[in-house]
Amino acid sequence: MSKRKTLRALAACLCLLLALALTAGCGVRLAPDPTEAPDKTDASVPAAADATDPEGSTETPAPPADTLAFTTEEELRAFLTGVWDYVSDDFGYSVLTVELRADGTMTVNRGTSAAYEGTWTLERLDVSDSALPNWLCCSLSDTYPDLWAIGDYLLGPRTIVDGKYMMKWTQVNNGDSVFSQFFDVYAPALEKQGAAEDAAPAERPADSHMYAVFWKESEDGGVLWLDDAIDSRGENTGRHDSIPYPVQPTADQRTPIYSLHPGDVVEIQTDASGAVIMVRKIPEDFDMY
Repeated sequence: MSKRKTLRALAACLCLLLALALTAGCGVRLAPDPTEAPDKTDASVPAAADATDPEGSTETPAPPADTLAFTTEEELRAFLTGVWDYVSDDFGYSVLTVELRADGTMTVNRGTSAAYEGTWTLERLDVSDSALPNWLCCSLSDTYPDLWAIGDYLLGPRTIVDGKYMMKWTQVNNGDSVFSQFFDVYAPALEKQGAAEDAAPAERPADSHMYAVFWKESEDGGVLWLDDAIDSRGENTGRHDSIPYPVQPTADQRTPIYSLHPGDVVEIQTDASGAVIMVRKIPEDFDMY
């Protein structure tokens, strides 16, 4: 090969190399080397959803626990311990408080009129030894000229209504109690001071004929707070929480709503929207205790 041909071949090679360098700098992407590991930070690949991210989760959150579904006597005692108000239907405010303390002592305050000291225990009435205690026995610690007995009570239905714990106590002792003596009430519903834990949201049963426990009504009687029951004695079914039921204006009030008291067991019927179309109070039989 002549010297001139050699120089021409060398110049052609240099031109080819220069062209390749220029095209690489102009955005031409070369195929990746298959022996290299893939770039895991490539922005063109969408990131997987974080399994711990609540917004990326499709699981339905579990409802809060039923705080009134007691399984031990200790849980029941802890619930009873505290200050309970008796709100008079006649006055609309608390006229008596009962404070139960963890050490078994108690104080009953009747407004600013008087205070009575006593003790309390839990017993069982007509239930097996394996069942939770259902009998609140109260005794005076001293002699008082205006009160013979605090009273003994069957612990009845309990619920959460409007952010408050409520419970019905039914007198079972002979003679008077602090409630019957001063207020002519034998089955008071008491409200525990302090806020209750959140209740789970619930839907009203539609097209139903059922028992329930009445706890509260709106000022105009157009809404009732009810907790469903399994029988005419008010035994709870499902969760212990009350939900508001609207009352149809044409509802059959076999028992006038204005005559209902918190803790009363009622029979109701609802329409397709879950509104009450019939309500009837179940008469209480105090002799059964």
